[in-house]
Amino acid sequence: ELGVEAESMPPPSSGRFPNQNQTRNCWQNYVDFQRCQKAMTAKGGDVSVCKCLDEALRVWTGP
Repeated sequence: ELGVEAESMPPPSSGRFPNQNQTRNCWQNYVDFQRCQKAMTAKGGDVSVCKCLDEALRVWTGP
């Protein structure tokens, strides 16, 4: 039961964006996710480590 509640909670807000307008937060989440994917692909690593960034991006910006 606790796991279900934890999955539906939005990610914590970033201290970088204290205002209510979350446009920059969405953009930064997108950039962070793309950088993670690019870095992991260049290193030959597993891009699944970027999953948390992808989830944060989808929660803030939608599907």
